[in-house]
Amino acid sequence: NAIASEMPGISASNMAVDGSNLADFELVVNLAYEALPASSSDTHTFVLGLWYGVFFTGDGIGHEALNSELTRYGLYQKVEDDRAILKIPRSRLPVAVATLRPLIIMQRAWETLTAVSTSMVKEILGQSHPPAIDFAAQDQAAGPGEAEKRVLIELRSKVGTRVDDDVLAKLMPIAKRISDAGDRLVLVDLPLPRWHAEAVPAATDYSRRKQAYFAPVLRLPGVYYVDMEGSATDEDFYDSVHLRPKVCIGLARRLGRALDGLTGAGENAATTGLYRPSGSLSARTSR
Repeated sequence: NAIASEMPGISASNMAVDGSNLADFELVVNLAYEALPASSSDTHTFVLGLWYGVFFTGDGIGHEALNSELTRYGLYQKVEDDRAILKIPRSRLPVAVATLRPLIIMQRAWETLTAVSTSMVKEILGQSHPPAIDFAAQDQAAGPGEAEKRVLIELRSKVGTRVDDDVLAKLMPIAKRISDAGDRLVLVDLPLPRWHAEAVPAATDYSRRKQAYFAPVLRLPGVYYVDMEGSATDEDFYDSVHLRPKVCIGLARRLGRALDGLTGAGENAATTGLYRPSGSLSARTSR
């Protein structure tokens, strides 16, 4: 909503999958182009939030969640090579999706009702239940203490000391597909707490080596880059990676204003904080 509020007349959707990596984003892009009408004259903008954590190899919980959602309604049989394999002819997909939509809405409504009912019963019985997300509490919560920081750094460091070259290389085919379709891709480097970014080897490795992979991608038509790495302070995070909700809203509105600048004539990227290639990445950052 914060992004959409800065872009009158534009429809904006957000998708966040916990534990996802760049391969999962490629899957989502492929699915989007299956659903988008081939005859559409609209220009679509994909925004990819980046940090070193999306450049590790392996199928994590994000991949499992996407695979589960894709196969639960019988349209897809599996995910293979970052593509979902359809069980039905592609030409029938729009009709099948339209037919399933009421069922999906009813199922999600039932799941919500069941969760609320269960919570009420547990409340009556005096049993504890998982609390709802309290955004106000996340805004007010104290950040990690020194001992917690050390534990978090150790956990993050165990995942790996280097981002994976094969995963970094996936950025090019994703960008090329979007560019070849006449659409836009905006790469957004997301902020991390300084104590995290400076202490975790993989974070340093990502910052050091990303330019070699980003530079050729940014030469493709319709691909832009915005650096938000330095746009938040340590106090703006309530844990090792997540921004406080009020800070998220501010950054989302800033990004929305930048994206809105691309929808006008001439796509005046230079005045919006979005950058096309002209030298090193550091020369094109917007703090």
